[in-house]
Amino acid sequence: TKLASLAIKGGHELANHGYRHVLFGPMRLVYGGRDHFKSLDEVVADLFQLHSLAKSQLNYEIKLSRPPHYIDNI
Repeated sequence: TKLASLAIKGGHELANHGYRHVLFGPMRLVYGGRDHFKSLDEVVADLFQLHSLAKSQLNYEIKLSRPPHYIDNI
């Protein structure tokens, strides 16, 4: 929380990379059996969890996001 707070105070933008850093979809060839979300609803819930944490702890609205690793059809 302290690092994020310093970044915000320094004028930097925070991006949502997911609360649990779980793949947004399967890509077995590259990632084998790693855990991945099965639906868009799961992806949105995970992103919302981190967004809510940033809002409640830092009073910061995350506007950008980047999926962990890559993005599939989800």
